[in-house]
Order: sequence, then structure tokens, then C-alpha cells
Amino acid sequence: MTLVLGAKPLSLADLRRIALEAPPLSLAPEARDAVAASARVVEAIAASGTPT
Repeated sequence: MTLVLGAKPLSLADLRRIALEAPPLSLAPEARDAVAASARVVEAIAASGTPT
């Protein structure tokens, strides 16, 4: 069973399962959106040539 990351906080049981069983993982749509938004910010900062 795939464990969806980002839909809700991970429980200790979820973390244990990840560590011991290495289940299939996927990102929730809202987590994908957050990662994409963060990447755009980083790309804009890098393109500006001005350190922050």
C-alpha cells in the first residue's frame, strides 16, 4: 500500500513503516504544488545573482 506524503502529518507508525518496510511513497497534490512553488522561488533568487 502506497504511503502518501504531505496530505497529513506523518505519525510515528508511518515513520517506522518507512524505515523498516520501505513502502512505495507518493506526494499529495498539495505537496507537489508546495515543492514547485519553492523551486520557483529558488530559481528566481539564483537568476537574480543577488544573494539574500
